[in-house]
Amino acid sequence: FLHGRGGSGKDTQAELLTKKFPEAIRLSTGDMYRGARSNTGEYAQFYSMVAPYIQYVDSGHFLPNRVILHMVNEVVVLKSAEGISKFIFTGFPRTNEQLDVIDEWIKSIKDSKREVQVNNICYAVLEQHARNRSENRRLAHEELRIPFRADDNPTAVENKLRSYNDLTLPMLKRLSNEGR
Repeated sequence: FLHGRGGSGKDTQAELLTKKFPEAIRLSTGDMYRGARSNTGEYAQFYSMVAPYIQYVDSGHFLPNRVILHMVNEVVVLKSAEGISKFIFTGFPRTNEQLDVIDEWIKSIKDSKREVQVNNICYAVLEQHARNRSENRRLAHEELRIPFRADDNPTAVENKLRSYNDLTLPMLKRLSNEGR
């Protein structure tokens, strides 16, 4: 599980890890959301679930726990059925409630006598770094005259940082306090 503020390099690091471990796949909840939001590609099946929250999420807030948990579970079940057993998650879990569900999933896997290895890695970057990365991404898109991600809007970036501080940091502190 790779954690960090927006623009901390989670997806970049996950891509590097999948090159080192080609049997693993990267599951980005951001990619899941954007795919569902656009109603195209492998995550289009989730469009009806995310549609009521598009404006809310695009303004820098997180999808409700029940929605993202359902999406992640469905994708993991599907990928597991395809024989994939190594997952690199980026941007998930983001809340204590999501962490509780993950802990239950892991416990059920262990109870079925399957091996589970869990690592939590946090890329700690300053808020200003997250702002700069988002601004640079937005400006690059504008220069190319292609639409930029809604969550790269400066107001959305500030909301994302608040959501991260309010919801994700407490979960990360819990992981740290529990020695995970």
